[in-house]
Parts: sequence; C-alpha cells; structure tokens
Amino acid sequence: NELIDVPYTHGHFDSQVLPPFATDMTGLPRHPKYGEVEGGRDIFPDRNGVYNLFKDPSTGLTVKAAALRHTVPTVGFCISEDNQPGTLNFQHVGPIVERNLEGLRLPPYSMADPKKIFRSIKEMKSEEVIEFPDGTKLKGSEAVFPPLDGRKVVILGDTCDPSGPMDALAEGCDIL
Repeated sequence: NELIDVPYTHGHFDSQVLPPFATDMTGLPRHPKYGEVEGGRDIFPDRNGVYNLFKDPSTGLTVKAAALRHTVPTVGFCISEDNQPGTLNFQHVGPIVERNLEGLRLPPYSMADPKKIFRSIKEMKSEEVIEFPDGTKLKGSEAVFPPLDGRKVVILGDTCDPSGPMDALAEGCDIL
C-alpha cells in the first residue's frame, strides 16, 4: 500500500511540490525487508488531508494517518477502537432474576429458559423498564453499566510541528 500526495511541509517548501533533492523517487527498487511489494493499493487523502488506512468492523479498530512537518514527506498515525457497550451489572440483576425464575416460566412470560432473559436485559436502553413476576421493576440504566470509551493511540515520528490534519485525529487521545 502507498500513501499518495503526502505533502512536503517544511520551511519555504511548504507545498505539494518536493524540494529539488527529493523530486525523482520513481524507479526506486521495492524492498521486501520493509514489506514493499507489487500490487498494493494507492491510498489518497480525504478532503481533510487524512488517509483512512484500515477499519476492521470485527475488532472495531481504525487506523488513520496525516501529514506532519518534517524535512521529508512523513505522516503520523492514529489507532483507535470503537466504544464498547456497557456490561451487565450482574450483582444487581442476578438476584432479581434468580428469585423470579419460576414466575418467568409461567404466563404471561412463558419462558422455557428464564435465564435467557439476561440477554434481553443486557440489550435494554437506559430508559426501558422490565417488570418481573414479583413486581420488581428493573430499569436499563440500573441493569447495564455505561459504555466504555474506545481508546486512542497517536504515533508521531520526528516532526517540528504536528499541527494540521493531525490536530483533529489526535484530539482526545489516550496516549501520544
């Protein structure tokens, strides 16, 4: 994979145009030691100057890059994870379900396996309420802990000024 149009941003050469000593880098051999192989994809920046490198829905990880000021074209990286849903407050919910197991098997609940109610409880919205056979009312906000904020790590190499598109990427990071 190759990032296309990484600007050269240093001194009076602050533009997309490379300085004379770095103008012709075409034809350089690919080096397998650094993972350079034929057939990668070209990655262009979005309208904000951010390179969207990777998003894995199964893990919730996202990797982005943005140009940094340096004597050669270079980028910094932002690795972030999606927020995680809150977990079930089992210490609070468990005893309520346990004392209502028999009642959950009877109409109007008619649950063959009353312990499956834990799944429904975990998916409750904070304002939702479930009433159990013994009259106990359980609010979603009591049943499930708040969501956990995803973590964000920003990696910047040698740079004299990381401002620009990296500002927005790095905002709120946990580790810089």
